[in-house]
Amino acid sequence: MHPVRLCATVLGLSTIMFLFHAAENTLLAPSRAIIASAIDAVIWTCTIAILARTDRIFARVFTPLER
Repeated sequence: MHPVRLCATVLGLSTIMFLFHAAENTLLAPSRAIIASAIDAVIWTCTIAILARTDRIFARVFTPLER
């Protein structure tokens, strides 16, 4: 993932988390929202990478051999 896109994703997600908690009248520090967003972005990035590699493995397994 590109660094600018990753930073924008973390910033956007942390803003949404903070506003959601403000609307629900629950306390959430901005630093905790940023940390939670960064953790979410890491998990999403790893999940996408794992799924892409799994897709390539299955494509190799089920592709007929050339003769």
